[in-house]
Amino acid sequence: MKHISGGLMAREGQDLANHSRNVSELASKFGKKNGMANIMHMAGLLHDLGKARPEFQAYLKDSVAGRDVRRGKVRHSIYGAKRAFVDLENAPLLAEILGNIIGAHHGALYDNLSPDGDTPLLDRLFETDLLPHMPGGPAADIHALEAEFKDIFDKIHDDDKLFGLTMLIKLAFSCLVDADRLDAYLHESNASHTEKLPNWGGMLAFLLEYLGGKAVTSEIAAFRQKVSDACGKAGPRNRGIYKLEVPTGGGKTLASLRFALTHAKEHGMDRIIYIIPYLSILSQTAKEIRK
Repeated sequence: MKHISGGLMAREGQDLANHSRNVSELASKFGKKNGMANIMHMAGLLHDLGKARPEFQAYLKDSVAGRDVRRGKVRHSIYGAKRAFVDLENAPLLAEILGNIIGAHHGALYDNLSPDGDTPLLDRLFETDLLPHMPGGPAADIHALEAEFKDIFDKIHDDDKLFGLTMLIKLAFSCLVDADRLDAYLHESNASHTEKLPNWGGMLAFLLEYLGGKAVTSEIAAFRQKVSDACGKAGPRNRGIYKLEVPTGGGKTLASLRFALTHAKEHGMDRIIYIIPYLSILSQTAKEIRK
């Protein structure tokens, strides 16, 4: 079967083959940090395979010509998912992961097994046919993909295998979605992408200036400053898992932010992620950090 060729559109003004190559390169770069470079490269190459179908090309041409078309009328994601599922039939777990993230890259991940015992992902894949005129997937080194996946999976602690696998799927999904949307944005804005680290030092300086402007007029204020200073001193420590135990009202939000900024600056890390229960607390925390 032939691969995606030139002349097919991914969107107005963008060639499908170029878009697939761009997304595969970006997704591979994102996934490399977590040992998934080859897996994400394959996901990027296959993610828009369904756009090569004549039905989707006709839909795009109607849209570009200004004809009345309903967005999402012709689905495409599931075809790349099916291609991955078929090509990796001898590596069923990896086939399901790639099938899921590709099939869901314009929506939400499928349940592999629902609470009711249904199998939405497999049902969708089995009811999808790969038509004879559709391009084939890129030649895949199945053994290399399996070895990469096994290396990642073996690093997950035995007590956390299922949870770790769930997080791995969500991480791979994020890499693909980010790569797809970033390439679409770069095309539409005629821009280029240069990855660079956030200015952790500048942010830390702002935070320290803000904290330095707070007057220590009470015992609780002195306690908060002590917690903050301890977090600042801990920031340059080696990368790892740390725990901060402070009573309510002890200034954990900004103290932990001080640790995070110092730690990220010290180790050249990419980002800081806050995970907090309850949207109200998350909104409050975001507002305070933004200020």
